[in-house]
Amino acid sequence: MRGIGGSRSVKTFQQALEFIGKVRGGISWESFQSSAISCSDALIDLIRDSDEAKDFIRSSGISRKYIVDNAREVLWRLHFNGDKDLFVALGLPRTASTQEVHGRWKELMLLYHPDRNEEDRRAVECAKKVNEAYSVLKDEKARFQYERELKGKATKNGAGQKRTERRTVVFAQPRSGALRRNPAAKLFVPSFAGGQHMQKAIIALCIALVIIGIAVFSILNMDLFSRRQWFVTRQTSDTQDKVRSDQAANSKEKWLKAAINKNEKNNAPLEGGK
Repeated sequence: MRGIGGSRSVKTFQQALEFIGKVRGGISWESFQSSAISCSDALIDLIRDSDEAKDFIRSSGISRKYIVDNAREVLWRLHFNGDKDLFVALGLPRTASTQEVHGRWKELMLLYHPDRNEEDRRAVECAKKVNEAYSVLKDEKARFQYERELKGKATKNGAGQKRTERRTVVFAQPRSGALRRNPAAKLFVPSFAGGQHMQKAIIALCIALVIIGIAVFSILNMDLFSRRQWFVTRQTSDTQDKVRSDQAANSKEKWLKAAINKNEKNNAPLEGGK
């Protein structure tokens, strides 16, 4: 944690960038939550475009849009976490002091100020969630009561559910329904990094290749069938021609024999086959 206006090191920004990469690859919600909280200061600075963040982004050679969009999505998952944990909503550990809670609330409210987010419709929703969390955690009595409720829930749920959560793997591009089960299940993936557009293009290409393969296979089968049919027809035609030829030869031979026999009986020479 740091106070407002504190500086960030290159290492901290690098850790935040590596965390974004891990989320896109797929991590558990438990890992997402702990890592996002530890990187929250750097993520806020990257979105806020502080001088240190500008220098880091410039030296990294990575698109600022890619970093900022993913950082915003991480914070969104924290604010709207499925457990409705107010500490997670602010990106803070449960050990955060009242001063740290106030400092984070101020940072986030400045981050989601309407003048800075004219094109981001979700900024108002995020600010509302931040205010809801702050309204409880800023008051010592309300916070004490809330922490008691958290401990009660943890005791009621038991260790079995925690083990199950550790086995729940989060993917950057989940199937239908995964996002509802896990708030960390989907992060924005920019087109230059081979994200959603690239995946759609690859899927379309695979489908096209399958269709082309089926078409080629069908054409080859049709061609093979046509060739086989032509061969059978040709063979049948040749056989019929041979039968006709044999029949004609047999008829001629019978005629000659009959003529010779007749000629011999009449003791007359055979003239012109008559």
